[in-house]
Amino acid sequence: MNRDELLDKVRHGEPIEGEDLSGLDLTGADLSGAVFDRARLPRAMRGALIKESTLTGCDLSGADMTGAELHLTSFYQTRLDGAALSGARLIAASFVESTFEGAALSGAEAQVATFSQCALDRASFEGANLDRANLIEVTAGGANFSRANLEKATMYKLDLRTALLDGANLTLTTLLESELGARAFQGIRLFRTQFMRGSVAGSSFAGCDATQCNFTGADVSGCDFSDAVLTQALFGEAKAARARFPRARLKNTIFERAALAEADFSGAELVEAYLASASCPGARFVGAKLAYADLSHCDLSGADFTQAAMFRAKLHRARRDGARLPAGAGWLGDDEKLAALEDWKPKRGGERDERGERP
Repeated sequence: MNRDELLDKVRHGEPIEGEDLSGLDLTGADLSGAVFDRARLPRAMRGALIKESTLTGCDLSGADMTGAELHLTSFYQTRLDGAALSGARLIAASFVESTFEGAALSGAEAQVATFSQCALDRASFEGANLDRANLIEVTAGGANFSRANLEKATMYKLDLRTALLDGANLTLTTLLESELGARAFQGIRLFRTQFMRGSVAGSSFAGCDATQCNFTGADVSGCDFSDAVLTQALFGEAKAARARFPRARLKNTIFERAALAEADFSGAELVEAYLASASCPGARFVGAKLAYADLSHCDLSGADFTQAAMFRAKLHRARRDGARLPAGAGWLGDDEKLAALEDWKPKRGGERDERGERP
């Protein structure tokens, strides 16, 4: 099949099935709306128009699609290993069970694109625009997302431990159940970034602005948050053993049920923070500001609050064995009325039978 025959079939909506087109030159060709099934496409496809097309079981490995238009195109079980897609437009494109190993997508426009169960190992998205993109259960070993715009993107169950994120924009990004490994987050844009149930253990957020970031259920053990801005951040049920928060700004931050054994909050601002039911044995709050903080039901055994400002801080039913608490700091102990409410149980006389009548 020559180029003219191919373009004629595409214009008339005829599917291209099982064809080997590797010998053609489709540079700048208009293949909009094409349907390719098990086809081998050529390497020469620079600047081609392939928008609103469907490719199933096709082979595009090594293809040069630099600057190609792939708007709303769907790829299923298609190989794009080593393909050149730099500067291509992948807006709202869909890639399912496809492979991009070693592909070059630097500077690509991939807003609202979806990559589901794809292999992106060693692929480069450097400087790409992945705004609101969805990366679902993809492999990304050695992938490069440096300077990529991932604002509002969803990244679900990704292993990014060997991926590059230097200078990336993670504003409002959701990294659900993803492994990021120990890395430095300085230079990465963070705001309301979701790290829920993932792992950044051993990472450095020192001096970062991570306002309203969500670490619920995440592993942040051993992380360095020194001097970080974490106002209104969420650490509920986080694993934060030996995490360091010296001088961090943690106003209104939530640590409910977090595991904070030997965590260091020295000099941190924890005004109005919520640490109810957190486990903080051996934690350091030396010189911390804890005015109006709620530490009810906390395990504070062995914790050090030396020189901490604790005006109206609530320690209701907190375990304080061996804790060093400043005398006369204005903190509040057990609340008898609240304890009575917590211990209240309905009487058996309130039960009713199947007809709704009292026995």
